[in-house]
Amino acid sequence: MVTGTALAHLGARLGHEAVIADLEEKLASGQVSDREVAEAYALAYRDVAESDAMQAMLDIESIIDISAGVALLNNSDVETIIATVSWKFAAQSLAERWGFELLAALNSKSNRCLAD
Repeated sequence: MVTGTALAHLGARLGHEAVIADLEEKLASGQVSDREVAEAYALAYRDVAESDAMQAMLDIESIIDISAGVALLNNSDVETIIATVSWKFAAQSLAERWGFELLAALNSKSNRCLAD
């Protein structure tokens, strides 16, 4: 639904482009795991308020009219859910932006899906 990745977008918006680009390159070449990327990324953002990161997600490039499609489904009694294997705050921000009713995130420690 979005152009690029949430990690790259946040990196650009919050001044960590080089860190994120390096991590994504290493992930693509198999030099690091998803968990290692998440841990390194978390260190880069440990001093960033979650509200600032959520705000940064609001201008991510995305498919046109997601909100309209989600509203149509919601108004037709079709439950809408956004799911992520990334950080919950990013999906939460986009769920609020686009009007999704539910949010599901993968807990990386237990590999279980957590739904709100």
